[in-house]
Amino acid sequence: MHCDRLTYFTRCYLLFLSIIFIVSCQNEETKKVSTDYVLDKIEKGEITIFSLPMPKDSVGNVLTDVLKAKRNSGKMYRDFYFDSKGNLEEIRLREIKNTKDKLKEIQIKAALCNPLREIKIVDFDCNEVNSIIEKCYNNDQSVRHLGNTESLLKTDEINRHIIISILEKCDIQDIFKSNYNKLFLIVQHMDVEIVARYLPVFLEMYSNGSLSNFNYARLIDRILMNSGYPQIYGTQSVGHSFYEIIDVQNVNLRRGKLGLIPIEDAAFKIGFEFKMEDYLED
Repeated sequence: MHCDRLTYFTRCYLLFLSIIFIVSCQNEETKKVSTDYVLDKIEKGEITIFSLPMPKDSVGNVLTDVLKAKRNSGKMYRDFYFDSKGNLEEIRLREIKNTKDKLKEIQIKAALCNPLREIKIVDFDCNEVNSIIEKCYNNDQSVRHLGNTESLLKTDEINRHIIISILEKCDIQDIFKSNYNKLFLIVQHMDVEIVARYLPVFLEMYSNGSLSNFNYARLIDRILMNSGYPQIYGTQSVGHSFYEIIDVQNVNLRRGKLGLIPIEDAAFKIGFEFKMEDYLED
């Protein structure tokens, strides 16, 4: 009887140790983090394109050839997993399901490219930011009517350093809301990695009603187009046709929600005819 009692207590003790071990392991388990967390780590230099672990599938297994092909064609979104000490442990891939996934993946790719590597931050007083934006905007618009490629490239280069310095040094509250659209129209001419970096800034401007619906549509479409994805609202044209539009048969419904004119009318204003049937698959 005495031995049976010891055996009972021994089993209970071992069970207790097992539970403690399991809980301890769970506490050390890696956790999926937000895109903002990843972007912050990249910004601090704690994650670089060279330090990324080989990605796995959504459940942590080695990628199949099919998933590798989808990854290479930009159809996969990366989820980042960190341990309790803040170390990147694993990257898992899952198929992109919506525009939100696309934009997040574009932001991460852009950040890893270090888009500000060639930017010279200009020294100025943030109290003067609005007059600076006005000047840059006027230069941006006037040079585009001259038809001089050399002048255009030179003006864009000057504006790039100045405008990025504003976005890096000054608070959004320093900028008059009346200048938000002018600021966007300058930034949209920059590389997609730079536009993607400031996507949250422009989305904030849009959420408070200061960035126009049309410029919001252009913002999303241009980022998607320049990243190899179809556009959503049909604001981007190439020659005498629109760049690829996702779910084209419903494009006017999406445009209508933003108060934009039908795409047929938009094409006419640009200088060509849009026939919906020409863009539909057989």
